[in-house]
Amino acid sequence: LIGVQIINSLRGSFQTSPKAITFHRIIKAFPEGRDSKFVLNLQEEDKHCQDFDEFGVNNCHFSWSDHAVGDYWVELPQVLDESASIQANLLLEGHIPYTINCALCGQPCEVGLKLIDFQYSFHMPPCPVDLSNRTQDFHYALWSHSPTEGLITIPIEGTVIVFSSPNEKLAEFDVFGTIR
Repeated sequence: LIGVQIINSLRGSFQTSPKAITFHRIIKAFPEGRDSKFVLNLQEEDKHCQDFDEFGVNNCHFSWSDHAVGDYWVELPQVLDESASIQANLLLEGHIPYTINCALCGQPCEVGLKLIDFQYSFHMPPCPVDLSNRTQDFHYALWSHSPTEGLITIPIEGTVIVFSSPNEKLAEFDVFGTIR
């Protein structure tokens, strides 16, 4: 129910550009303690995002052909190796399951969705990854046009889990968004 409320809110928040990607996240689990921090920053964050909390930007909107440029900073007393991974268990349109599984380091992450002819690959950092005080810059160029041509809005919601090893959960967050 909260997912439906957030998606409806996202749909209404960004009426200026109907063809866009929007997202919202809720951190459910992250290691506690003074040595544990995560912050996501974006350039022009006031242009793209409506909120900022202890984990960085939130409630963000990108029009097609925008560039997502920024960095994230993480501080955890941990080193990740090739067994670390990220898993996204998503629902499209509230009932179409979609899962993404990627290594957190050492190999590219491949994301694809045949439903809207979407394919994307991005490089992950080399292994091992020392998280004791890591800043990582990023620059992603969005496609010049919507894969749905703006004809339909696809709501997306789900849970993303970061594993430090196959059965050891490092962090978990819920994501909500739309593609149009």
